[in-house]
Parts: sequence; structure tokens; C-alpha cells
Amino acid sequence: MIAFHCEVWAGPPASPYTWLLRREAAATPRLVLRRLRGAACWLADGLDDDPDDSRTCPSAPLRIWLADEFAHEEITDRIALGEYVAAISVSGADTTVYTLAAMPAAGCVCLPPGPGPEGPYAGAASAPLAVAGGWSV
Repeated sequence: MIAFHCEVWAGPPASPYTWLLRREAAATPRLVLRRLRGAACWLADGLDDDPDDSRTCPSAPLRIWLADEFAHEEITDRIALGEYVAAISVSGADTTVYTLAAMPAAGCVCLPPGPGPEGPYAGAASAPLAVAGGWSV
């Protein structure tokens, strides 16, 4: 049974256009946390390997979040209540904002990834649209 979606989004700041980079299903709030932590590691490794990024440690906010047990407990508590949770957002080298989020699968306003003229995730709904659709942050 899929109870929750765990997602990684990317897009320019203050833009209605974002792209779904990764989505995984989770059956329990604890599994949501495991999926978000896995996505954070995946994204952190990608940010650290970006040759266009001149920052010393661009993944530092993600790595700090990975060690923050209080933030993890808050996420599991909020997702258990059925809330939309934006776990963490970080900036890439080109001002792209990456957001890790989780939400209940029932009532999810996010479009599944599909092929399109601009790529596999073109036209996907965004986490901000989930909030506009009634989810709380």
C-alpha cells in the first residue's frame, strides 16, 4: 500500500516551473524519513560532484540536515498527521533550488512523470502547487 510520496524537485527560485527529479513511495512515516534521507544523500553527492560549482562544500546544508534528529522527528510527526512536508531546500551553483518533500498519496496533486517534448519530467506539477491545492507547509 502506498501511503506517501517522497519527492525531489528542482527549479529556479520564485518560479512556478519546477521539475520532478525523483519520486519514491513509502508505506509509513518512518519509511518516508528513510526515503528522504536517501534522496538527501543522492542530491548531496550530486551537488559535491558539480564541476560548475565553485563553493567549497555545496552540500553542507543537506549533510547538516542528515544529522539533525530533531528535524527528522518533526517530519515523521507531521507526515503522520497527513501534512505536506517540505523537508529541506538547498541552492545549486546556477541558483537552482532543490527541494525534498513528502506528502500523503491520497489527494496528491502532483502529476506523475511522463514523456514530453522537453524531457521525461516536463510539465510536472510542483511542490508550490501542492501548497496552493490545500496542503500546509
